[in-house]
Amino acid sequence: MLTFKPEGGFVPNKEVAIKIAVAVWEPWYGVERVASEKPYKAGLTNGVWTVEGTVRSDTGPATAQISKADGRILGVGFSRWVRNFTVR
Repeated sequence: MLTFKPEGGFVPNKEVAIKIAVAVWEPWYGVERVASEKPYKAGLTNGVWTVEGTVRSDTGPATAQISKADGRILGVGFSRWVRNFTVR
């Protein structure tokens, strides 16, 4: 079993969180749709990165929640249907 854990977590900053979110979104929503949501923003709350694209009027922005500690994808969707997402 591998036990290495970086001190800052596997997702240490917003740039890494955004790269992970884009990698998860693209197979589901398509490269063009994801690219159309630039610029992306990311905020860290209680050890969870919340990454969002630019607001879209039809669905809200693509949103992903990612664990800072281990990189797990905790949720993916469009924020219009997700409550309590806070990006700072």
